[in-house]
Amino acid sequence: MDKELASLADKLATLIKDNGKKKIAVLDFEDLQGRSNELGKYIAEELTVNLVMAKREFAVLDRANLNKILKEHKLTATGLIDPENAKKLGMFAGVDALVFGTMIPKGESI
Repeated sequence: MDKELASLADKLATLIKDNGKKKIAVLDFEDLQGRSNELGKYIAEELTVNLVMAKREFAVLDRANLNKILKEHKLTATGLIDPENAKKLGMFAGVDALVFGTMIPKGESI
């Protein structure tokens, strides 16, 4: 899975740079019921690390600060799918884009 996440991060880095985004945040990935679990947190953390390592022309908000900002402003990661809440995070944390996703089990893979 790490190899696939590295490849995904590289593709995302290109899209982020090409769209002129200067700062992004990666949210925990959720299952089909909208719940985050350890795997979703792992995926988000690995994507964050890989995006930082890509050393493109954008910054990545570290996950500890992201969680702190969410708690301070009583926002939830799930609620950030709503464009108005996403704008609030953008104002509070100075991010231009959010990276989030859904995990879908498929046999022994995700």
